[in-house]
Amino acid sequence: AINGSLLAGLLRAGGPDAGTGGAKVVWDLRQADLASGGQGAPITPLADWVLFRDAKGVERRVIVNLGGFCNVTVLGAGAAPGDVRGADVCVCNNLLDAIARRVMGVAFDADGAAAESAEPDDDATDDLLGMLAAQQVAGRSLGTGDEISAWIGRHWKGGAGLSGATLAASACEGIGRTIASRGVRNRALRRAIEGWSSAKVVTTQEVAGIGVEYREAACFAVLGALCEDRVPITLAGVTGGREGVISGVWAG
Repeated sequence: AINGSLLAGLLRAGGPDAGTGGAKVVWDLRQADLASGGQGAPITPLADWVLFRDAKGVERRVIVNLGGFCNVTVLGAGAAPGDVRGADVCVCNNLLDAIARRVMGVAFDADGAAAESAEPDDDATDDLLGMLAAQQVAGRSLGTGDEISAWIGRHWKGGAGLSGATLAASACEGIGRTIASRGVRNRALRRAIEGWSSAKVVTTQEVAGIGVEYREAACFAVLGALCEDRVPITLAGVTGGREGVISGVWAG
């Protein structure tokens, strides 16, 4: 497992030319893959393999990133890097945060407390499931324009429809079911995923000692180290780009 001390070393580490002023910085990690015909995303599957695969090669693991959009990395038991698969699944926190801001008047639903206080509305959940299913099978990376915030207005109705808590509960239910069909801090969302999946749901903290807040930072530290060693960081089976593309622009 990668522990905190090793991660700190990765973050401190620079190449032989880093000097005493700090580490070199690599950026623009997606552009080379885009230029090779790929989508440039998801970009973390190789780092997920480094950090979170089962070292014994027995357990199949799926890394679920509940970011603005959900993406997954599939690590087969004993999988080599070339066998790793990953994809964007559907909108996630972008929708939940939009409900919080627009309907509840807060920046976000802390710990999913509002969502946990209510029951999902069947009609709203079914409506959302249809929209999320279209994203799931789109076969492309998701981004601006995929927030499906129109769903909020359709069921909130300017305050005449569902409450913010019910909307949040319905969103968690729909997102959770969509993610489970594919393949944490928000307790309501995690509960929905567990309820619709036979898999055991654990956090990166439990698997590798990496808090969920630091998973993405840890992955990018690994990607930076791989770039320093001139190792391609994007996987053709994930992004659709060419094999062997060297990514990144260096500063410092």
